[in-house]
Amino acid sequence: DEFHKIYTSNNYRSVLAPLAFLINKSQSKIIGLTGTPSNIIKNLGYSIVKCEKNKRLEREIIEMFTNRIGHCTAIDHIKRHRSKCLIRLNSKNDLDSIKAELVEKLNYDESEVLVLFSERKVKKSVEYKSLIKDGLFPSYVKIVLTTGVIDEGVNIYHKDFDSVVFIESNALNPRPEAIAQFFNRIRHQDTKTKYYLYRKYSTKHVYSYLNEQEH
Repeated sequence: DEFHKIYTSNNYRSVLAPLAFLINKSQSKIIGLTGTPSNIIKNLGYSIVKCEKNKRLEREIIEMFTNRIGHCTAIDHIKRHRSKCLIRLNSKNDLDSIKAELVEKLNYDESEVLVLFSERKVKKSVEYKSLIKDGLFPSYVKIVLTTGVIDEGVNIYHKDFDSVVFIESNALNPRPEAIAQFFNRIRHQDTKTKYYLYRKYSTKHVYSYLNEQEH
C-alpha cells in the first residue's frame, strides 16, 4: 500500500531495500497500491494499471498564492473564517507558534487548539487515539494544526469543518502526492466544508499545473 513512497520518501532507501529483498526472496510479482500515481513508477520499471470507481470523489480546491510565511498565512485564515478548521503546515515550530498566538491573542482555550506531529507523546494522547480509533476529534477541539503525520492511513469523519487547509510555505512547485493524500483524509462528501491550498508565490517562478494526470 502507498506505493508512491518508493519515490516520495525522504529516506527512499529504507523503502526500496526491504522491497528488493522481498522480490528476490519470494520471486513473486509485486502489486503496489496508490491513489497518486506518477510516470516515475513507469520509469522504475513497473506497469500502471488504472482502476476506476463507478463514482469518483471530486473536490473543488481553492488555490491561493501568498508570499507570507506559514505562521501568518494560518493566522490570517483563522481570523477570516472564525470557525472550525483543519490546517496542515509541515513545521512543528510554526504549529507551536500558531497555537501560542491563538491562545495568547485570540482568546482560544488551550484545549480548543490541537497540535499533531510525529512524536510519542502526541500519539499517546486522548485526541490522537480518538482520531485513529473513531476518525473523530473530541468535541471541544475547534482548531486542528497538523504536520504531514496524518497524510496517510487516517480517516476523518467530521462533517462540521468549515475549512480544510494545506499550506506550502517552502516549495514553489510542491509535489502533488501529499496534497491529494491530505485532502482525501476527509471521508464524507456531503458537507459544506471548503478546501484551500496556499502556495508560495514568486514573480520569478514558472508554476506547474497540479491537476495534470501524467499516467
